[in-house]
Amino acid sequence: MQIQTEDILNAIGELETNAILVVDHQGIIRRMNKGVTAVLGYTETDLIGRKVEVILQKDFQKNHEEKFQDYVSHRKMEVVTRSNLIGIQKTFPSAEPLHHNDDIPFALVDKNGCNLPITLTINEIWSDSDDLLGFLAIISDNTKQFNLHQKLKNQASYDPLTGLMTWHQFEKTVTETKKNALADKKGYQAAMLFLDVDYFRTITYGSQMAGDRALKRIANWLLNQIRQKGTRPKDIVTARFLGDQFILYLSDTSVDGALALARRLKESFITLNLRTEESPFFTSISQGVTPITRDTRLHNAASLAAHACSLAKKKGRNKIETVLDEGPGYLGLERIIREALQQRRLILFAQQIVPISPYARTIDNNRAHYEVLSRILDPKGNLLSPELFIPAAEVLGLAVDVDRYVIEHTMATLQKHPGHVACLSLCSINLSGLSVSREGTYAFIEKTIRASGIDPGKFCFEFTETAEIKDNDVALDLVRRLKKLGCKTAFDDFGIGYSNYQSFSRLPMDIIKIDGSYVKKILKDPYLKTDMQGMIHSAKVRNIEVVAEFAENKAITEQLKQLGVDYAQGYYYSQPKPLSDVIKGTT
Repeated sequence: MQIQTEDILNAIGELETNAILVVDHQGIIRRMNKGVTAVLGYTETDLIGRKVEVILQKDFQKNHEEKFQDYVSHRKMEVVTRSNLIGIQKTFPSAEPLHHNDDIPFALVDKNGCNLPITLTINEIWSDSDDLLGFLAIISDNTKQFNLHQKLKNQASYDPLTGLMTWHQFEKTVTETKKNALADKKGYQAAMLFLDVDYFRTITYGSQMAGDRALKRIANWLLNQIRQKGTRPKDIVTARFLGDQFILYLSDTSVDGALALARRLKESFITLNLRTEESPFFTSISQGVTPITRDTRLHNAASLAAHACSLAKKKGRNKIETVLDEGPGYLGLERIIREALQQRRLILFAQQIVPISPYARTIDNNRAHYEVLSRILDPKGNLLSPELFIPAAEVLGLAVDVDRYVIEHTMATLQKHPGHVACLSLCSINLSGLSVSREGTYAFIEKTIRASGIDPGKFCFEFTETAEIKDNDVALDLVRRLKKLGCKTAFDDFGIGYSNYQSFSRLPMDIIKIDGSYVKKILKDPYLKTDMQGMIHSAKVRNIEVVAEFAENKAITEQLKQLGVDYAQGYYYSQPKPLSDVIKGTT
């Protein structure tokens, strides 16, 4: 027995997984299967004999009917070739129109009037005598796939923890906002505000969940602040940038307006108590502001605002700084930094560290001791200072690469000068917070030192706080392993954060380096002098030696001696010089 055409049509009619419609050349629905009821909810009574537009969105119906009839008439006369919609599977909703020049997006509606995500395939039906009889449409419910796509799209656009925009969505929204503002042909002005939470790791130390809870509270606080009367919340685009950093775009706002908001945020944040049992410290915020003109690129504005915020942190935190002059920006510096690493244009410098106390035990006054610093030689032959490119390297995730370059090239340089190494008391090398928190940093250091053949006791690794230490357990393990290897460890920028005092017990360092913001003001500010006395006393009872940075003149140096500082580093003794020159002077 052979399968008849009618048997096939009956089988298709019983199929419920896909909706199948047969539409004649006039656009009338002539046949449907049970899948139409399963997928769209319509019965045969609802559809048979009616125009196909009945299942389309109302705004699209008239447009579709006109183009349908136009296509059929021209197709019958063979004036047009087959549409590119025929025989092709299309998914809707789609950014692409169903027809050329459509102003209204195509959408299918179910019996309840709801737009339905679908996959649609259309084919033409021709007679044996080459007459266009109509069309066959196969419709699949695409709701699950559509919802998954929307979920993934939302995750790419909004931070799942705080609900704020990601940088990708922030960039897209700000670009559109600026485009609309410029289209008004009025005077354009805007500002960027970059916000970084100070001492945030005092919350995350020992508890990632506490950090997540704090970030949620900070995000809610930030949104509530910009929704307050007078802040025009629709004109403020807010995103989570990285970690505990947030960025705001303020449309139609001057620098003064942005600074006014920054001051209000600063005052309000103090009242936001993020205290937990695990982390009994209040936090503050550092903020950077920069203006945006019609010619300012968004990436540059974000870089400048981040740089201004970095300056605020360097000046003691809980401060607001403004950068007005357009520079290369962090993203502009990315290429410069990468090329400097690849082409060996990261130049090593060194600055002398001098014992000023008769009780200083680590360093012999007759032997060399210095901190290795770095400068970038740009393509034009100019030296870029670390104050410019180090913050950029940290924001761009290049700090580890810079650290490893300095370590590797320092070891290689010293290896070539055994006479200098014999006269070397201690060589200090900085490690960024990113390196300190990175698994594998110790293995790299050990391998590089072993390959150089130099005594590990000749090296001291300084843990800087320019970038936050993200993983305290990894940091503690690194300190212990470096000490076991024979290296010294130091805490740089000591005194500018609450965490430093915790670090006495948490990170067993050999040396602390008191931040220059204290040292350069001790002659004028008695309170800072008192703070320094406390730091020095706390260090000495723990058998930790003390280095003071920014020893710029004799008066400061004499004061440091009276306070009991062991070593001084600053222009009073020496300015940074190329490491090669320092080696020549001691060989």
